Amino acid sequence: MKTRLKKCGNENHMTAWLLALSMLGSGIGTLSAEDPPFQPIFNGENLDGWIGDERYWSVEDGVIVGDTRDKDLERNTFLVWDEGEVDDFELRFQYRITSEWANSGVQVRSEHLGDYVVAGYQPDIATVGWITGILFEERGRGVLARRGQRTVIDESGDRTTERFADENDLYEHIRPHDEWTDYHVTGRGNTITTKINGHLMHELVDDAEEARRSGVIAFQLHTGPGMRIEFRDVKLRRLPAEAKEAAVVDDPPNIVLIISDDHSWWEHGFMGHEHVRTPHLDRMAEEGLLYTRGYVPASLCRPSLASIATGLYPYQHRITGNDPEPRGEFDGPWMPSRERSAANRPYVD
Repeated sequence: MKTRLKKCGNENHMTAWLLALSMLGSGIGTLSAEDPPFQPIFNGENLDGWIGDERYWSVEDGVIVGDTRDKDLERNTFLVWDEGEVDDFELRFQYRITSEWANSGVQVRSEHLGDYVVAGYQPDIATVGWITGILFEERGRGVLARRGQRTVIDESGDRTTERFADENDLYEHIRPHDEWTDYHVTGRGNTITTKINGHLMHELVDDAEEARRSGVIAFQLHTGPGMRIEFRDVKLRRLPAEAKEAAVVDDPPNIVLIISDDHSWWEHGFMGHEHVRTPHLDRMAEEGLLYTRGYVPASLCRPSLASIATGLYPYQHRITGNDPEPRGEFDGPWMPSRERSAANRPYVD
């Protein structure tokens, strides 16, 4: 949670990150120390381990190239990773589009129907603005979640959709088509999420009869005008059974709260600052969840910090200014003991 607070009466802000070590509300737990590292599934030299129509797929300068220009493509075709099905996973890669038009995507937990035809979940990539970052089901239920949406599909197939971010705001985080763009898909249990350049694009919780828990990985070339798309740094992490079991245990989440003061909220690498470099925080933002719309009901530092520490409004914890009160000032019966202990500290750190 990135929380914007005015600093001590001026227009500066402080930033706080709430990184849930168990992804709150998503059913996706974080990785344990025993989880394996990412492994490359493209060797950068040839298409060993992949199968696809050689008229459209090749390797040039260390990247996978899908090219339909000046070629006849009658139906969608796929480059399929042929090293087995994948159940719970994380998949990372970079892509860029070097043609005026393109429609592509990555298949996960999908079914290879033969002859390079694939059906299943497809986080999308395209030059058409609304498409990149949606979750589509190829040869299935169509659009499952638009960019900025969380969709829950129950066992009867009924859908509940809520919006966690504006899709146009998220589009601002997608780089121009001809620049390398980071893509990160995670599938665990009944949940699939996709991040682009570190920003969550969609979330699907699928308990319907049609839901798949395992399947192949593949890249798509869509019918239409001639197109060219490139992929590189394709890496896969298979999540072990222990992580899958941990994801469904109904335990309270572990939470780390990091508060950084005396600077503006945008002065971090992961917020796109031109000069400031914060590599360790950038990694936390990339591997966790980043919330950019959090607020507290006070315009000063100390009351805001007290609200974060106690969960109380300023009129409840009675810290309304930046000057510290004497210790024990907040021992009244109106404040619960746990919150009273936090409020009586000389400062909140």
